[in-house]
Amino acid sequence: MTRRLALPALASALALAATACGGEAATADPDRYPERPVTMLVGFAPGGGTDTIARNVARCLNERLDREVVVENKPGGSQAIALNDLLGAPADGHTMAMVTTSGPVVVPLRVPTVGYDKDDFTQLNEVTHAPSVLITPADLHEEVGPGFLDREEDLVVSTPGALSAPHQTLNLLADVRGAPLRAVPYEGSRPAITALLAGDVDAVFTESSKEVMDQLEDTGLHVSVSGGQERMPHIPDVPTFEELGYDGLPMSDSFWFPVLHGDTPDELVELLEGHTRSCAESPELAEAVGEDYVANDRPTSSDLSRQVMDAMHESFVALIREEES
Repeated sequence: MTRRLALPALASALALAATACGGEAATADPDRYPERPVTMLVGFAPGGGTDTIARNVARCLNERLDREVVVENKPGGSQAIALNDLLGAPADGHTMAMVTTSGPVVVPLRVPTVGYDKDDFTQLNEVTHAPSVLITPADLHEEVGPGFLDREEDLVVSTPGALSAPHQTLNLLADVRGAPLRAVPYEGSRPAITALLAGDVDAVFTESSKEVMDQLEDTGLHVSVSGGQERMPHIPDVPTFEELGYDGLPMSDSFWFPVLHGDTPDELVELLEGHTRSCAESPELAEAVGEDYVANDRPTSSDLSRQVMDAMHESFVALIREEES
């Protein structure tokens, strides 16, 4: 069964959002940029993890550009509303969006009518990264090991959204690999974890951001498995799905970076790339999102962000093809 067809209402909403597209290519002089306030769109409501990241980067860019950078929240459509608004704005660097990778990568793969694909955007430097993790109560945590998904009844797992990378990863794992899983989407990581605390689900699969890890404190819940390709340095005892024998999963990690309209002039991209790199290395950002999550200890660039998006895209396409065959 292909679950892409099980999202008709959401697909309709995203199709309506796509009508906002139609931005014009623009010429912009880097020596005069910015000529007016810059808008940073966020596809989530205020107060969440992406909003926190965006506001910290916006403050940094405000100082570096000596021009106001305004965060504008455009929640809905799994970031599609914000991304379509970006594509509807002039490609002159005065509008950007802070995204997590599922918005430009996973959404158009699962809802082709959304009106864009990953190649419509130009990425700036990675700002922060959080591998996906399976969070469990103590009794299930004790079962984690090779074959722990070999069970008769479905494991009911909450996720941060129907078109999030963690949710779609679980759907594909169930549909293509036959894993006994049932993914239940919530509106963000916090309510997904609250559902586990209330006993409404068996586990949570979401990003391991500072916001999530802080919520787990004193709850008795455990980070049991990492969805990343490698073990996490700050939680080295947590095995990956691949170590437990479940290989071939798509990339479900969350990477955050600003994106521009794909027609933004190269000179402006290079200018903003330098500023974003400096912001990613700022101690203020590390304090806000957690020292373990900032991209200040490895090279970052627009090209590397593109490679991340391409790798995630290919990992999902491979399983989607199996699902549809």
